Amino acid sequence: MTRYIVRRSLQAVVVIYLVVTLVFFLMRLGEGDPAQHLVDWEQDYEAALEQYRDLYVAMGLARPVVVQYGIHLYRTFTGQFGDSTIFNVPAWQLLGERIVKTSQMGGAALLLSVGIGIPLGIISALRRGSVVDTGATTFSVLGLTIPNFWQALLMILIFGVWLRWLPIYGADTWKHMIMPSIVASSALMATMSRFTRSGMLEVLRQDYIRTAASKGLGPSVIVVRHAMRNGLISVITLLGAAVPLFWSGVFFVEYVFAWPGVGLLFLNSINQQDLPVVFMLLLLISVATVFGYLLVDIIYALVDPRIRFR
Repeated sequence: MTRYIVRRSLQAVVVIYLVVTLVFFLMRLGEGDPAQHLVDWEQDYEAALEQYRDLYVAMGLARPVVVQYGIHLYRTFTGQFGDSTIFNVPAWQLLGERIVKTSQMGGAALLLSVGIGIPLGIISALRRGSVVDTGATTFSVLGLTIPNFWQALLMILIFGVWLRWLPIYGADTWKHMIMPSIVASSALMATMSRFTRSGMLEVLRQDYIRTAASKGLGPSVIVVRHAMRNGLISVITLLGAAVPLFWSGVFFVEYVFAWPGVGLLFLNSINQQDLPVVFMLLLLISVATVFGYLLVDIIYALVDPRIRFR
């Protein structure tokens, strides 16, 4: 097991290195050099051109690409992401100010997804064909088919404008977190419900479940000790795969509700060509995704002893 973890960790480092390299070249091929976006071209042309030249040299763009790439790798793996070109403060400082808000909303959304999606899927599987199963299936389909931004606008209209129960933007009180958390969790909650239902139905048809029932074990013991342990394997996979999808969903939810988190910072940084902040956040998402899958692989071995890593 230790050898496997070490090997997978080394593979994760290689993947992150490839992401760093790919982002470096894509950011230079996309919108041209970033210096031209920071110059006020409406001023006198000679003054603007002089300002552009100064910025071009100060940002290291006059150096050969190979040298820029080497400096880029060194700064990345030493945590030196530079200063924001818009706010003129270290990029890490902006992240530190925003990540707390994103963690609060994202954590609440994840709790809703797990706390409602998994029990709903289990109940739906145990009562297959019932009204509860039909309702859960309908809920899952709606959660998967209705886009997050449309759900957000609909909730703002109903609970914020018409009923005036909840605030529609900002992050001043706990009430501001209710609508963003629900919208951010809807797709993952629905997916967890469907995966849990499918996994449980497959396990409940296995011979060892019938054997446990024939031995006189109670329904609760059969479900908790035997069915859930194997039936939730697919849900564990979903949790690892949901990391990138969860981030992207949170980003747009934050934008709609003006939630001052990492997602809003990321989208604003893209629009303003704030490359140090954009790169730092892309790396953060990549690292979270890679190690999310690594954590899933480790949990596999703990949940299902039949799985063997070679």
